Amino acid sequence: MPCKISFEDQKLKIIVDGMFTHRVWQPINDFQVDLAEVKSVEVDFSKTVFVDSGGIGCLMLLKDKVGDDIEISLINTNRDVHKIITTANLAEIFTVA
Repeated sequence: MPCKISFEDQKLKIIVDGMFTHRVWQPINDFQVDLAEVKSVEVDFSKTVFVDSGGIGCLMLLKDKVGDDIEISLINTNRDVHKIITTANLAEIFTVA
């Protein structure tokens, strides 16, 4: 599975395993959670080795899905992932930790 998703303490947690590509979107989109209960989203890149434009698209779709009132944090980015996030100006849309 390209990612592990959980919901606990009003936080939706997504751990991306391996490559962050368009294939990650389907499990995220299919995950059943009442968005009214979600206060924040955390996307954990600690197990991510690669991000492509499809992965960036997944982040944008996630932002559209949860809306502007819910903060999305991109955490545990390695040097390569952080460079892609910075180059794509995603730090202007998401919190990068």
